[in-house]
Amino acid sequence: MKITIEELPESRIAYFRDVGEYGEKQNKELMETFKKWAKLNDVFDNSTILGIPQDNPEITPKEECRYDVCVVINKDLNVKKPAHVGEFSGGK
Repeated sequence: MKITIEELPESRIAYFRDVGEYGEKQNKELMETFKKWAKLNDVFDNSTILGIPQDNPEITPKEECRYDVCVVINKDLNVKKPAHVGEFSGGK
């Protein structure tokens, strides 16, 4: 596997969040549901999709761990539920 480190700019995002223990099954289900939403709302093609674990499971109780799946969107997009809008701070 080739790993590439990129610098991502600060961006507006639309996201879905799952709260609970991290795991391949849960994260995959959230990603698939999110991709369906992104396609229906015309933000999937040529997009940057991110999976972001928000908590360290060694410190945070597993039932409180947050995992976000998001897509970078333009500042003028009117985001439809069940997605939320947030800011990605950018960085490596």
